[in-house]
Amino acid sequence: EAFVMKPSTIKGTSLKKITLPSISAEENISTVISRTSIDRDDNYKLSLFNVSTYNYVQKLYNQNIYPYSGNELSESTTLGYYSYGTYYTGSSSENMYKYPLVTQPSFTNITWRGIINDARQRYQDNLEDYDYNVTESGVSLLRPNLVIDSYCKLKNYVYKIGDDYLLDAGKLIGSQVKVAEDNLDRKKDIYSVSARSYYNTIYINIPEGYVVKGLDKLNKSIDNVCGTFTSSAELVNNQIVIKSKKVYKNSFEPVENWNELLKMLDMAWETSQVKILLKKAS
Repeated sequence: EAFVMKPSTIKGTSLKKITLPSISAEENISTVISRTSIDRDDNYKLSLFNVSTYNYVQKLYNQNIYPYSGNELSESTTLGYYSYGTYYTGSSSENMYKYPLVTQPSFTNITWRGIINDARQRYQDNLEDYDYNVTESGVSLLRPNLVIDSYCKLKNYVYKIGDDYLLDAGKLIGSQVKVAEDNLDRKKDIYSVSARSYYNTIYINIPEGYVVKGLDKLNKSIDNVCGTFTSSAELVNNQIVIKSKKVYKNSFEPVENWNELLKMLDMAWETSQVKILLKKAS
């Protein structure tokens, strides 16, 4: 709820109570599709390719992190907007648009640091060799989603145990919240920017000659008044396929619902800690 202030009159200022529009979790979505394999020639790191798609508030947040793309210059001209990260090289206002539009180096450097920090947060500082490409900027009405392709290598996700591999598979669904013990007894209501949903699908190539153990530990589900978390794992064509969905149903929760929200957050955290074994077939 909000109040609109009308212009002052002789009788004074009047306020009108209104209800602001809201976005549902079903509309405000982040989707990440990942493909990964163990690089046995590079200290058993994971090679990871992501295609990430964002809309609504999820898009706005990520556009702040990924504001510059290889298409930024052409989009500025085609769509008729002036990007704060670019400038024309013309020496006077009369003819500046006759000259090329270029990217400010300082802006590019600041942007890159923000992108790296965001990726490190998602993968718990185990990031190496990160690169990305914004394939859809989300500024067009015909193509409203922000789409980002990225590549990286992840260290400390695979542990070699004799001939076998222990894989931190749960962490591939992204960084999850572990609520500190001194925050478990909450006294205040919970506010967030909006209701939102996160979908992850991860395809993990199984090395030839290996079998998978412990996949069932990734099958979890909870649904309550505050949120939803589900995860599943199965074998498909010599790949492990992990799917997860995490939903915050509301942008506001009264403190009375804290324990329900906590149940969802705890299950997501527990799932992110699951390891599976890739055992060499006998």
